[in-house]
Amino acid sequence: MHPTKVSSGWIHDRGVLVGLVGLLTVLLVISVAGLWYQRGDMLAGITAGLVVALIASGLVLVRESRSRAAVIERALRREIEQHSRIFETTLDLILITDRQGQFIRVSPSVSAILGYRPEEMIGRIGIDFIHPDDLESTRNEMRLARRGRAMRNFETRYVHKDGRTVTLTWTGVWSEPEQLHFFIGRDMTAQKRLEVAERNAKETLTAVIDASPVAILCLAPDRTVLVWSRAAEEIFGYAADETLGRPYRLVPAGQEPEYDNLFGRALAGETLAIFA
Repeated sequence: MHPTKVSSGWIHDRGVLVGLVGLLTVLLVISVAGLWYQRGDMLAGITAGLVVALIASGLVLVRESRSRAAVIERALRREIEQHSRIFETTLDLILITDRQGQFIRVSPSVSAILGYRPEEMIGRIGIDFIHPDDLESTRNEMRLARRGRAMRNFETRYVHKDGRTVTLTWTGVWSEPEQLHFFIGRDMTAQKRLEVAERNAKETLTAVIDASPVAILCLAPDRTVLVWSRAAEEIFGYAADETLGRPYRLVPAGQEPEYDNLFGRALAGETLAIFA
């Protein structure tokens, strides 16, 4: 059932109920006051009628309060269930620790990320799992979170149960009322390995280009220079910082149309072997 429909229906029923109670209260006051008036005690009759009306109103208010409390309780229960499902099914690692770094709750995703079951970590402290070189920086992040009450973003390496290193990027926040740290960590190990591999490949390619005895240059589709080897510096007389990021300009006068044709063919995927 849609929450909006429940809310508006409850408000409608509540308004009808209050209206009926008000009408009943007036009738009770008039009736009781009339009975007492017939006995010659008008003031006492009105007083008695008011007492009855107050009792009836009190009973209605109690009923309304209980109904409202039940609605709030159901909403809170749904919210808790939703949070619990997120905690149980997330692929990221969720950790809740106290001020000293002792684990209070650990999400089930820890098994896939660090190889531990949650119960193997709960009750222990972060020093048992964090890479030794990252302990001090992690402690500092926790201190900064407590002082600034701000969300922190940082990177920490943990040690997997099998001994390998796992790199995690964390978002953490300190809750003063609960006196607890809340952390969400994402496993970045594969991405880090890819970044290292790409960096090594670039360094290797650069070394090969610089060691080549022939000039090697690379142009972007807009004809700006991306690569200018050391041999190109020696052959053409231009240093790399004079050419990189700038349009290629070493086209003999009068040969621009031929160069444009060759460049267009290369962009189309044709392999060219031209000997001067």
